Amino acid sequence: MLIKECSNHSHTISPFSRVLSVMRWMVITALCFAACSSLQAAVKTLPMQGEVFTVQDRTAFLILPKQFKSDEPTPWIWYAPTLKGLPGKEERWMFEQFLDHGMAIAGVDVGESYGSPAGRAVYTSLYQELVGKRGLAKKACLLARSRGGLMLYNWAAEHPESVACIAGIYPVCNLMSYPGLDRACSAYRMTEAELAAQIAEHNPVDRLAPLAKARVPIFHIHGDTDTVVPLDKNSALVKARYDKLGGHMTLEVVKGQGHNMWSGWFHSQDLVDFVIANSREGHADPLSSTSVTDLRCEYLANLEKRALFVTYDVSGQLQRKPGPVPCSWWSLACMILPVHPCQSSSDIIKTKFGN
Repeated sequence: MLIKECSNHSHTISPFSRVLSVMRWMVITALCFAACSSLQAAVKTLPMQGEVFTVQDRTAFLILPKQFKSDEPTPWIWYAPTLKGLPGKEERWMFEQFLDHGMAIAGVDVGESYGSPAGRAVYTSLYQELVGKRGLAKKACLLARSRGGLMLYNWAAEHPESVACIAGIYPVCNLMSYPGLDRACSAYRMTEAELAAQIAEHNPVDRLAPLAKARVPIFHIHGDTDTVVPLDKNSALVKARYDKLGGHMTLEVVKGQGHNMWSGWFHSQDLVDFVIANSREGHADPLSSTSVTDLRCEYLANLEKRALFVTYDVSGQLQRKPGPVPCSWWSLACMILPVHPCQSSSDIIKTKFGN
């Protein structure tokens, strides 16, 4: 009888043991879920082979060139927005040009941040990761597509010393224009009225002074029939204000094109030349012995060959429409000007037809 009682007692599980068992399984389940979530967050389809990793639990990517000098910081493109499906296959041609010139390409998905402080904080973490731990150059070339303009411009305004240049494909530069304060305010954790009261602190078109002071060159390509991100409220407004601040900006206006997937946006040789030329401050191209000045002169000469130039006054109105500038002028300017024409405050707006 005693043996039987002891046997029954040995198989009895106390309430305390049951609680411990349940807690143990909860911890194991939570850890597994966290691990699975982390792995899922680090998955992204890229237009070409690259590394996918996380920064502050946000999915980031890095595509390295095949040829680069390991003893020198690698120049790089910072692409935005890195939302689901972006960068897409349409960017492949541009990316190939950058990689062929020894440039890396990187980005991080901050969701629909609309350039908010929270998104900018993640951008700073990505910058620290890439420059501090992965050997990329201290100055990045920013490439903003559409609403990526809000994200990159707002970060750049706070870190102008870390920006080599800014290139944009119909970039959003004005929160009032897109997405509107009523939609953007939640990303900023404010009410619409609060964001309106602080708009000058968060709107790219109102934050250009630090970039102009740091002499950051800008290149935008934008369509004149864009109804999603209107030219006059975004790129043209940036151009007018940047000129007034003494900054350098080239605005290429494409006639008859809007906010669409026209291949010309993503096969712009002018944009590629601009980025490559401005990425070479202090870095030799591993595939070429061409100097930075020569690259910039080539960039200007290519502009002259491809289209007619027009200039606008500070209000954005058409001022005059001269004929093509002689190549000899560019060559002479490259040789004798103490400030390279690519860095001058009085730049041109280029107009071409998209078809």
